[in-house]
Amino acid sequence: MRIKTRLPLMIILLSLISLFAVSFLIYNYTSKTLTDNGKNNILQISKGESYTLIEIIDGQKKK
Repeated sequence: MRIKTRLPLMIILLSLISLFAVSFLIYNYTSKTLTDNGKNNILQISKGESYTLIEIIDGQKKK
């Protein structure tokens, strides 16, 4: 294969490999971040609701 055809193919191949590697890393990072944020939000909501329920139950016990 001549250098005129091999060099552009190698540049394209190396560019695609680096693009896929960066895309994979970004996907994994954002996926983990979104999952962690979702879990934290669910925990905060459930804690807030549990405190509300405890207050309601305690209010009914006093009556």
